[in-house]
Amino acid sequence: MQTEVALSLGGNTGDVPSAFRRALKKLQDGGLCEIRISSLYRTAPVGCEKGTPDFINAAVTGKWNGSPDSLHNLCLKIEVEEGRP
Repeated sequence: MQTEVALSLGGNTGDVPSAFRRALKKLQDGGLCEIRISSLYRTAPVGCEKGTPDFINAAVTGKWNGSPDSLHNLCLKIEVEEGRP
């Protein structure tokens, strides 16, 4: 049974839109289907060191066949592959 899911994407270093495209491809390859993404939104950093660049954010929805834990693990794997500490 497919479950509708929503994820938030955000980044503030490097080519964020390209990183989002790579992440969406990896999500799709990992089993997320019927993917839709919002517009990209720029937001000021909150609670960060002075001089921190603005963030680019987006929301993603799709259908997932696996467990919540398996989607979470896929997201963590993608973050590591994209260089997030």
